[in-house]
Amino acid sequence: MDNKSETTEITRKTRNRERITRREFNLRFKEYFKSRRFRDYTYIVLAALVGVIAYDYFIASTTSNGITPSGVAAIARGIAVNIWSEPEQLTMQTGMYWVFYFCINFPLFVFGVIKVGWRFSIRTIVYIILQNGFHFALAYIPFINPSSFHFIVDYANLDLYQNSGGMYQIWLFVFAGAAGLLNGVAYGLLYKGGSSSAGTDFVLAYYSVKHKKSIANYNRIINYFIVIIMVLIHTLLMSRQALTEVYFGTNWRNHVNEIWANGNGLDPSNFDEINGFYGDALITYKIKYFFGPVLFASYLFVIVQSIVTDLIFPKFKYRSLMIVTSKGDAIVAGLQFIKYSNDIIRIPVRDNIAGQYVNNEVLICSTSLLEYKYVKAAIMVSDPDAKILSHKLDKLIGNFSISKY
Repeated sequence: MDNKSETTEITRKTRNRERITRREFNLRFKEYFKSRRFRDYTYIVLAALVGVIAYDYFIASTTSNGITPSGVAAIARGIAVNIWSEPEQLTMQTGMYWVFYFCINFPLFVFGVIKVGWRFSIRTIVYIILQNGFHFALAYIPFINPSSFHFIVDYANLDLYQNSGGMYQIWLFVFAGAAGLLNGVAYGLLYKGGSSSAGTDFVLAYYSVKHKKSIANYNRIINYFIVIIMVLIHTLLMSRQALTEVYFGTNWRNHVNEIWANGNGLDPSNFDEINGFYGDALITYKIKYFFGPVLFASYLFVIVQSIVTDLIFPKFKYRSLMIVTSKGDAIVAGLQFIKYSNDIIRIPVRDNIAGQYVNNEVLICSTSLLEYKYVKAAIMVSDPDAKILSHKLDKLIGNFSISKY
């Protein structure tokens, strides 16, 4: 009995030239992901909820002159805060942010389906719809809606003259760090669920496909650039009253004499009792605002978000896969079916099993973590008995093609 079992094991592991048909591969591939669909959508639902909490309770609560997020979200927020800029319009501003976010992303979603691939796109639109749903659901729940419930502190009520010495700005950085942490968790879960954060991800993914380059550096640079542009536009559009409130609180009109007496270069010639800054003081303080806490708090948000996302799901990192298999031809065919277009190194080996040598093969290939689940699925579907050794790569030098997501 033992000899027969041992012979069967050796036979199963001996190299053969069987190839899997496309029809059989597609059936197995679909079944493989069907069993994991519930887990993936759970990640997406959690990501949408955490992302809404990050924006509604931490970013939006810093009012019109607060944190600027990254990517398309920065554009949507920039439009919303400049239309509904008054503190009493905060609920409308937040709600319209999510409407603008959806509208801006919709054409990008269509672009993604056509140019990048449906895998990268379908779950993304589900994520965006869920975010809108969670926002409008939370907005009408008593006691825990963003207007009634505040994490840490009620930020809007800190905007007073007595806090203008620095406390107001310190809380801005606290909220930026908290929002970055939550949004990083949301993005990490999102990528684990096989989705994306939409927006610039679609355009950069298309660029990576077309030019066969990693998009990691481009993504970071573009996010930083968008933050600068949106903060600059907001600074230029700020009214005199809004700028004055940033530096001296919403109740600054009750403290005009104190402001004039503080020795900060403000007097009736450049600061009036009705609208605040004007003349050279208006220009000076707009420059200070642009290079001030709002810009750096926004950068803190982006940096924390990137670090947390990278810890949970470093999507721009690469892995080298060493595959021990008896069905090298079948695995190569499976990888070709998913349009894997990089090198597949095939090395015939003598494998020692139970003290006996058998003919096997070692295949070596590389993949980005974003595509890893599809490459892994193609291997496991083509040869369920294959052994995969996955190694993290610090760097990948040379040409590397990034297939459609």
